[in-house]
Amino acid sequence: RGEIADRIDADMKANGGLLSAEDLRGYETRRVEPLWGEFRGYRVASSQPPGGGVMLIEMLQILENFDLRGMGHNSVDYVRTVCEAMKRATSDKDNFVGDPDFVDVPAKGLLSKVYGTTRAAAIDMTRASVAFKAGDPLPHDPDVDQWKYWVADIEDGRATEDAPGSFGPSAGGVKDTTHIAVIDKDGNIFDSTPSGGWIGGAVVLGKTGIGLSTRGEQFWLDEDRANQLRPRARPRYTLTPSIVLRNGEPFMAIGTPGGDNQDQTILQTFLNIVEFWSDWYPNPHDAIAWPRVRTQHLYGSFWPHAAGFNQMDIESTISAEVAQELRRRGHHVNEVRPLGVSGCATMVMIDPATGNRLAAADPRRDCYAMAY
Repeated sequence: RGEIADRIDADMKANGGLLSAEDLRGYETRRVEPLWGEFRGYRVASSQPPGGGVMLIEMLQILENFDLRGMGHNSVDYVRTVCEAMKRATSDKDNFVGDPDFVDVPAKGLLSKVYGTTRAAAIDMTRASVAFKAGDPLPHDPDVDQWKYWVADIEDGRATEDAPGSFGPSAGGVKDTTHIAVIDKDGNIFDSTPSGGWIGGAVVLGKTGIGLSTRGEQFWLDEDRANQLRPRARPRYTLTPSIVLRNGEPFMAIGTPGGDNQDQTILQTFLNIVEFWSDWYPNPHDAIAWPRVRTQHLYGSFWPHAAGFNQMDIESTISAEVAQELRRRGHHVNEVRPLGVSGCATMVMIDPATGNRLAAADPRRDCYAMAY
């Protein structure tokens, strides 16, 4: 409303745009409860659909069924187990997540521990999964009993495994999402992942200096997709700001930019911190800097929704022997330079032993940790 809204409306009319003053007047900020999940006693709060919290928490529900520390950090079994969990949660996200104003998202089913155990049981420890198939969370969801949209059912994605997928190597400072995590002297934690409207990609609205969000490219134009383009709908997006509780008390805030790699980056950083605590404590920068992997076994959230089925990127600081054994088990492994898997994980935490505030930032991008 007001002068800025009028200027936006005038610029849209002058240039054949679709956004109107009526649309702006009809918009209101919503206050919603976060999604909640649990992993080995840690409670994780993350973004509701159409955000990325479903995928993050589902991966944790799957991985809770494995002795990850016993496997050893970035061992063959560890890397492939984490990546196989990523694959399954990604196919479910692509399938079932849309704007809940228009789609009954079976979030309770997707995040149930029983469903996580079912998805974990399907992981073959000897061979890479080449399928891209959604699970069936409906029997575990008390609110959703039918699904009328597309169901992922690709038996073998290797026919397209040479496609470039939706990722590129980390290149330092680039236009992208921002993430900020803050903790104050009273223990209040704030976590946010603002995105879209960046200069260099967005249309600037007249002389307002406001960049129009580019998030519309995350819609699908297929009418059988849950995440289809609709008037006044929100696209399914990749933003996953998250806060973690330990023993019911605020413990950590964590997030990152990185498109479809956001959940994968947050997952690996979270696991580094909570599963391998003694290996990095008291320097959380180490936990963020450890070598990372990424699966491209997904449809890109951004247009043109490219797929890189069966591809796995690993930073070359993971041993060549691990990479070779992963190939032997059927993974298409791309070795990228050290710190080359894109992401910019940033986190703050309260040290449970001392009460001190700790902060850390990713060396892969222009990220910073600061005290005030």
